[in-house]
Amino acid sequence: MNKNLCSRLWRNTKGIDALRRHSNPRTAGYENISSQETSHANQKPPAKSTARQSRQTTNRVPTKNISHLLIALFAVTITLVMLSCNEPEVQIIEPPGPPPPMSLPDSIAVGNVLFIDTLNGWLPVWLFHETLPYQGGIFKTTDGGLTWYAKYLTTRARMSSVKFIDHQYGWAKEVQGSVIYTTDGGENWIRQDTIVFDIEGETGIRLNSFRFLNRCEGWGTASKSGCPLGCGGCGYVVHTTNGGRSWNMNYYSSNRQLAGVYMLPSGKGWVSGGGNYLDCPPYILHTSDYGGTWFEQQIPGDDIGTVSSFAFHNSNFGYAYGMRGIFKTSNSGQRWDTTAFSTATAYDMAIINDSVVYALRGSTITYLYTLYRSSNRGKTWNKQAEFGRSFKDMSFLNDTTGWIVGQVSYPTGFTVYRLRNNSWIKIR
Repeated sequence: MNKNLCSRLWRNTKGIDALRRHSNPRTAGYENISSQETSHANQKPPAKSTARQSRQTTNRVPTKNISHLLIALFAVTITLVMLSCNEPEVQIIEPPGPPPPMSLPDSIAVGNVLFIDTLNGWLPVWLFHETLPYQGGIFKTTDGGLTWYAKYLTTRARMSSVKFIDHQYGWAKEVQGSVIYTTDGGENWIRQDTIVFDIEGETGIRLNSFRFLNRCEGWGTASKSGCPLGCGGCGYVVHTTNGGRSWNMNYYSSNRQLAGVYMLPSGKGWVSGGGNYLDCPPYILHTSDYGGTWFEQQIPGDDIGTVSSFAFHNSNFGYAYGMRGIFKTSNSGQRWDTTAFSTATAYDMAIINDSVVYALRGSTITYLYTLYRSSNRGKTWNKQAEFGRSFKDMSFLNDTTGWIVGQVSYPTGFTVYRLRNNSWIKIR
């Protein structure tokens, strides 16, 4: 099948257009809006058409009923084809086969933490142990964070992030930009792209971040080595409709590095950037048509820094956060206002429901990381707990179930805290 099957099938006939109104592939596998993809959908396979067959010796089946049955079968067939998302041509990662049995060592650096239910969680890491032949790996827990075991190890790169859209399909990124993916819940990982890939004649492009709406369609930000240093170099917004097999360029900036990307099923999306240079204030791009067009949105103030990512309660009300704290919008970013931590870095945020949101704040002076909670969409913040150095990553399932991971003494002392009965308990 054609590699662009996922996107092409939605643009053909009136019959397909009718089907699109009832089964939008962009919303398949999407449960709700959350920070750093902390909540993930359990995709349900399309329902199969069934019909009771009865023996009739005298009555003939009306032609109209047969037509309706054929239309239903056609719709189910097309839906199943689209959700399968023509798999990328890939090569098996090194080393071949499953990794050797290995529990999580103490000397690591964490990319992010992601729990998909109360027991199963994922952790991409950098490995620092001198006796280990590996640089990075992906570790999994099946007991809520008490123990972690390697599901993927590599000698070539350090792992920086992992994201799942359901219990089976997930992607992970190496620091250098290469992406691996799984279709069997992380039992096997396959390399999806080279470290440096080409887009429309441009070479030397590395993927910085990505976000998938379903098994087929995703967006990412990328950068290119050798760009001028003005405001952090150049940046790209890229888009895939075949699960990452190929990427097309959506947007190009000749003088801005792009960092986070956030896309909603409604078609509204945001891209962040900025830099540490004197003339590089935070930078936000916005689209309302799935990346068809991008417009810059203004952030108050003129301080330097980078907006790292976004978290939204709905398509209008959300947050942008990073080196200059948290900005808030109630109109999809037409206006952004400073809401908290303007003198410190907001490392992570987690949307719980339409009102409740968590934020993890870090200080470069005290090296303490503090968790805050707001029950009124960021109007006021209440301190929840204080953690040690390098506790920058968290994952929530709801307001009473969450995890925070980090190092007590970086890069050693890997520690896991879990929220239980409104208290944070050290479980590792």
